[in-house]
Amino acid sequence: MAKYLSKQGLARYHSKINDMFGSFARYFTENLEALAQSKVNKISGKGLSTNDFTNTYKSKVDSIPKVIKASSEVQAKQLSKQNPNNIYYW
Repeated sequence: MAKYLSKQGLARYHSKINDMFGSFARYFTENLEALAQSKVNKISGKGLSTNDFTNTYKSKVDSIPKVIKASSEVQAKQLSKQNPNNIYYW
């Protein structure tokens, strides 16, 4: 690639940049209403890390058995006796 541009090359490069930004500007202005409607409004008293997960849903998730890899069949059997709510495999 050349390390310099002629006046024609510079003009062509400038034209391509204008076309690119012009396309972006047209897209933005044409879709501004859709962008504004998809905006999420801030709810006072809530932050980005607000936990809205209810205790009911948490208890449902906690009741799902955990699947745990054991190092051997013997260990899987021992662990399943200690905690029969989980699923063990080897």
